[in-house]
Amino acid sequence: MDELVSHIYNIMKGLVSFVITGIVSAFLPLEDALFILFTGFTINFITGFVTDIRVNKKEFNMKKAFDAVSQIGYFFGLIFFISATGTNLHDSVFTAVGVKWSTVIVTLYYILNILKNGKQLWPGNIAISLLYDILSLQGVGYFIKLFGLKKEREVK
Repeated sequence: MDELVSHIYNIMKGLVSFVITGIVSAFLPLEDALFILFTGFTINFITGFVTDIRVNKKEFNMKKAFDAVSQIGYFFGLIFFISATGTNLHDSVFTAVGVKWSTVIVTLYYILNILKNGKQLWPGNIAISLLYDILSLQGVGYFIKLFGLKKEREVK
C-alpha cells in the first residue's frame, strides 16, 4: 500500500507541476519569460555561491560554476531547437508555447533551488520555508498524511 501511495504522490506532483507551468506559460509574454529566466539564473548562482561559502564552508568551485553556466547554455540550445522546429513547420503558436513552457519549467527549478538555498542560509525564516513547501508541492504529502495513508516520517 505504501508503495502505491508513494507512486500516486509522485504522479500527482508531476501532474500539478505540468498543469501550473502550462497555465503560466499560456499567459506570460515571451520577453517576460526570458527576463525572469535570466533573473532566476543570476539569483540562483549567487545564492548557491553564498550558501556554499557560509553554510557548507566550501571555497568557490570553478567546475560547479562552469556546470551552472553550461546548463543555461544547453537550455538555450533546446530553445533554439524548439524555435527551429516550429519555424520549419510554419507553426508560430507551437514555437511560442514550446519556448515559453520550457522557460517556465526551468525558471520553476531555479526558484525552488533559490528557496532551498535560502532555507539553508536562514533556517528560521518561516516565509521561505512556506514558499518552498508550496512550490515544491509538499502539500500533496501533507494531505496524504492527513488521510492516514502515509506516516509523517515517510512524507518527503
